[in-house]
Amino acid sequence: MDDEALNIDILGEVLTSLSSNQGVLGCLITDEEGNSMVSRIPSDINKSICESAIATLYGSSERAINWANQGDLMSVMVEASSGNLLIANASGLNFVVIAQRDVNLGLLRVSMKRASESIRGGVGSKTTRPMQASVQGVEAPKPKIAEARLKIKEVRPKMEEIPLPVLPDIPVSVEIPDDSAGRADLAFEIYKVVFLSLSVGAARVSGVAPTRGMIKRCLSRVRCHDLLEGVAIQRDATLDFKKLKENLERIPPKDRERAIKEKFGEIISSLVDGYGSVMGYAPLKGMTMKEMGLVLKGYKEAMDELGIMNTIPLEIL
Repeated sequence: MDDEALNIDILGEVLTSLSSNQGVLGCLITDEEGNSMVSRIPSDINKSICESAIATLYGSSERAINWANQGDLMSVMVEASSGNLLIANASGLNFVVIAQRDVNLGLLRVSMKRASESIRGGVGSKTTRPMQASVQGVEAPKPKIAEARLKIKEVRPKMEEIPLPVLPDIPVSVEIPDDSAGRADLAFEIYKVVFLSLSVGAARVSGVAPTRGMIKRCLSRVRCHDLLEGVAIQRDATLDFKKLKENLERIPPKDRERAIKEKFGEIISSLVDGYGSVMGYAPLKGMTMKEMGLVLKGYKEAMDELGIMNTIPLEIL
C-alpha cells in the first residue's frame, strides 16, 4: 500500500483528548522507531529513555503475541504499584498514556479507541500548518517532519514483511595475519559480527523498527565522525558496512587497527548502554546469547590476541 499523508494537527487533537481524561499524568505519540511526534509528559521523566522503552515494549509484545498465535496485538497495558502505562497503535504510530493507579481504565480504553479511529480517519489529509499553531503546551514536531509532511502507512506492515538482519557465517577458527592491513581487516570483520549480533538479537525480540531507532540514538556520530561519515542505517537495522570500510581505508594501515578498536569499541559500548538503560543488561544478554556464542566460538582467540575482548562490554560476553 502506498504511503499517505496524515494531518499532523490531528495528532495534537488526539493528544489533547487523551490528556483530558481524569487521572492521566502524561501522554505522547511516537513512530515505530520510538521518535516522539508530540508529547506532554512530566518533566521528571527521561523522555529519550521513555521513547525507546515504549518502542521496544510494543515491538516485543507484538512478536510475543504473534509467536503465541493470538492474532493481532490491540494494546499493551502495564500495571505498577503507583500507576499504569497503556500503549496502542494506529497507522504505524504508538500513542501512549501514563496514568494514575486509580484511573478509570474503561473510559481510558474508550478514549484510546477513539484516538485510534481519529488517526486512521486522518490518513490522506494534508499538513498545512505546524502543530504549535493548534495545540498550546504540546511539544512541536521536528521541523523535517512538519516540512515534509508525516508519511505513514494506513496498515502496519506484518512483521514477516520487514527483513530481519542476518548474521554471516562465522568460521570455526581464524588465522591472524602478520601484516597491519590484514590484522585491521580481521578486526573490522569481528566488530562487524559483534554489532550484527546485537542487532539480530534485539530485532528478533523487539522488532526491526525499534532496533533501528535504538541504533540511531546510540551511534556516537560526534566522537566517531571520521568512521561514520556518510554511513547510513539500513532498513534492516544494520549499518552500511561497505561505506564504513571505505572510511577506514583512508586511515594508514599502521594506524588502522588501533582506530578500529577505539571507534568500534565506542559504538558497541554505546549501543549496549542504550539497551541496558531501556530493558536492563540481563535481558540484553539473553537476547544476544545465541549470536554472541557463535562469535566467541569462532573468534575468541583472535579477539584475545588483537585486544578486542577488552573493548567489548562485559554485559554481553
